[in-house]
Amino acid sequence: MNSKMLQDKTLRTRPSHYKHSRYQPTFRRHHRCGKHRPHGALGIAAIGTLIAVSGCGGGSNLNPEVPGVSSHGTANLLYPTPGPGPTANLPAFKVTTLVSDTAVAGAQRDPHLINGWGIAFSSFSTIWVSANGTGTTTVYDGTGKTVLPAIKIPAPPGQTGPSAPTGQIFNPSTSFKNDKFILSTEDGTIAGWQGGTVATMRVNESSSGAVYKGLAAANDVGRNLLYATDFHGGKIDVFDSNYNPVTLGGFKDASLPLGFAPFNITNFGKNLIVTYAKQDADKHDDVKGAGNGFVDVFSTGGHLLQRLVAHGALNSPWGVALAPDTFGALSHRLLIGNFGDGWVNVFNASNGASLGSLKDKTGHVIVLDGLWGLSFGNGTAAGKTNQLFFSAGPNDEKHGRFGRLDMAP
Repeated sequence: MNSKMLQDKTLRTRPSHYKHSRYQPTFRRHHRCGKHRPHGALGIAAIGTLIAVSGCGGGSNLNPEVPGVSSHGTANLLYPTPGPGPTANLPAFKVTTLVSDTAVAGAQRDPHLINGWGIAFSSFSTIWVSANGTGTTTVYDGTGKTVLPAIKIPAPPGQTGPSAPTGQIFNPSTSFKNDKFILSTEDGTIAGWQGGTVATMRVNESSSGAVYKGLAAANDVGRNLLYATDFHGGKIDVFDSNYNPVTLGGFKDASLPLGFAPFNITNFGKNLIVTYAKQDADKHDDVKGAGNGFVDVFSTGGHLLQRLVAHGALNSPWGVALAPDTFGALSHRLLIGNFGDGWVNVFNASNGASLGSLKDKTGHVIVLDGLWGLSFGNGTAAGKTNQLFFSAGPNDEKHGRFGRLDMAP
């Protein structure tokens, strides 16, 4: 199955005007953190060679040219050679805001960017950021310059107000009706984009009450599948290459406490990383709190391979990124961003051991209010491969921020 290259320039016209703010009563967000105790020793089995696509919304490393992935995964460790241990001195970082919906010195202002969420791009494209508060996806280059007009994500029929996009992935294959970018929404829908100023609704589970917070695609035994985390239903919905529902009968963790549900899902080659957060009373949003979170590793067939991280530093974890070999002392480390407190925590990708949190030059932990997506650049239009991009919904998701984390000089 050959990848078909996306042409950003196919989008030429600006969408019709719509409101730039949407604050659902269920939206409320908080902050704080604790320490981590590692669990398990299997390791993120054969996360494998990362192909040059990204989806921090959360995870679109779909590889159409590796059809034989086992649905049971493999026990080979990702990076068996030890790196920095828990007592190692982590490098300092600086934060740069590239885009904001409000005036920020040195940053571009974009009123569409309310509650920036999922991040996605191909090996050559610019950066696509879901704007949860305006029902759009925005497109920037690695410096934050707007490249394309905001693209509207349709809301379910009969719904007043815009949609609420969350996870987002780039699709390098011709599967999924050849949609190049695919987005999930809290409305229980999935939309695909091939061109133009409006995406096309492909899945509508709004009547079932589904709340899709994260999205990933992967190849399982020769078939390309789409995975969406239904936070309300506490499950992962799976769809085939034509967006038809698929029953895998997996993605179960018997040791998961009641009240925790799949929050985000990310594809790293041959396995899927699933983050869990605590549900609120309506099972629509997460409940913040130190230790409120889990991270599991599943095969693409839904078999639980490992409980990688439990409680500790986790606080409604959503963003997940694997550091490239150009990221200094943190190369090959797993970075997990907390929505609950805005911290970016570092873990050993093989055994889940905690290595600390990202800090600035003064030694203070970096706090990114309303943190959602994390993704490293692609080395072309989406920034350098050692630049860590983030998206966020500061001030209780009422505003938006897209920025970059660089190692401080």
